[in-house]
Amino acid sequence: MPQAPNNNQPRIFAERYRVDAPIGEGAHATTWRGWDLRLDRPVAIKLLHGHLASDNVFVERFRSEARVAASVRQANVVDVYDFGQQDGTLYIVMQYIDGEDLKSLIQHSAPLPVRDVRSIIGNVLDGLQAIHAAGIVHRDIKPQNVLIGKDGIARVTDFGVADVQSTSGLTGEGLTIGTVDYMAPEQAQGLPLTPAADLYATGVMLYEMLTGTLPFVGSSSRETMLQHINGQLIPPSTRLPERGLTPAIDSVIAQSLAKIPARRFGSARAMKQAVGQALSAAATNGSSQTTTLIQAQPGMAPPMPPPAYAQATPYDQDAGAGLNGAFKTLVALLLIGALGVVFWGATQMLDGDGFNLGMPSIFRSQDSDVTPTPEVAPTDAPAVAPTEVPIEPSTVQPTELPIEVPTETEVPTALPTNPPVEAPTEAPPAQGNPTDAPAVIEPIEPNPTNTAPTEEPVIDPAGYDGQNALL
Repeated sequence: MPQAPNNNQPRIFAERYRVDAPIGEGAHATTWRGWDLRLDRPVAIKLLHGHLASDNVFVERFRSEARVAASVRQANVVDVYDFGQQDGTLYIVMQYIDGEDLKSLIQHSAPLPVRDVRSIIGNVLDGLQAIHAAGIVHRDIKPQNVLIGKDGIARVTDFGVADVQSTSGLTGEGLTIGTVDYMAPEQAQGLPLTPAADLYATGVMLYEMLTGTLPFVGSSSRETMLQHINGQLIPPSTRLPERGLTPAIDSVIAQSLAKIPARRFGSARAMKQAVGQALSAAATNGSSQTTTLIQAQPGMAPPMPPPAYAQATPYDQDAGAGLNGAFKTLVALLLIGALGVVFWGATQMLDGDGFNLGMPSIFRSQDSDVTPTPEVAPTDAPAVAPTEVPIEPSTVQPTELPIEVPTETEVPTALPTNPPVEAPTEAPPAQGNPTDAPAVIEPIEPNPTNTAPTEEPVIDPAGYDGQNALL
């Protein structure tokens, strides 16, 4: 129990802060509930023990605590309002938290519900993130220094052994200060400390809240310190199997309690994220979420895969998404089709005979575009095409006529290679010589009566294939 102040200690400090009743005691100071007479509000007043007032080291450390705590302003860190010295007594005036410390909660309620553990550890790690960002290592994270108010918010307090760059000479190598039950291995060996030491102590608190026991316990302070340095960790799921703790929780604790500082979480924020995911999985009865691990300790489950970080929340509905996708698909198909037609047409133009896709050419006239010419049946069409007959040059200059398009149903697949021969519009008078026939008309038998041919040209019903052109 905290001791009442002796008769030499004042009841009012700085003519403003009234000391009322003790609320907590540590190795070097006692904390009292007080009242700020000027602002009319409750405060917590921490008084350094009288027998230490002559110890310059502790006096300087006490003043350093006030400066360090006042430099951090965060919702999960207890605010420091004032500090000073009066009549040989050093005091610090702080924010008063109406509630209890985490150690008392563990003693009467552990193991704590997973939801409460997640909230408390999250608050502690938020406070540590702010403390570490200010270049401070707390060095004495333990349940007694975590205050839980009636509002349910956990706050970190007591920077009495905090290590900062400006006062690092007060805690040199080889000097061990802290609480052995929550002391990191490097701290137990008197080595220089980093924020990883505070994360180790937070891992011990996490283990204790989930199981109701400490991970390492010895018969003496020295034995406990050796357990932290060399002891093998028993997974919390093995320690308390009836709770149904998941392997993800075991892995998070294994990483936070790694013997080597570099194998712990890289920051308080990273540890909070991993712990939150693991405890959320336990609270939802076996979620598949996992956490980031560097390396588990001997006897623990192997490291878990990296955490599945929360993805950005998508829009509830994107009304234009489906339409835009369909429109883009249609445009792409049309472009592909157009490119295919252009490519096919180009190949047909470049190589009419050597490239044949078996499709009607878009560069030829279609049957529907030409007015059909009535067929005139020949009277005595030869069964076999006559041989080539040389034709004398005609003295009549024929005019150009459009090429007749065959009327047969089969459409040629390639353009003729030989240019068409211009046909005369009017046949010359017949002289009884078959060589006077136009070049583009198949030769027929001479007219025995030696009369002129009819005005309409005779068309070969077999069609002109471009192969019997006369030279």
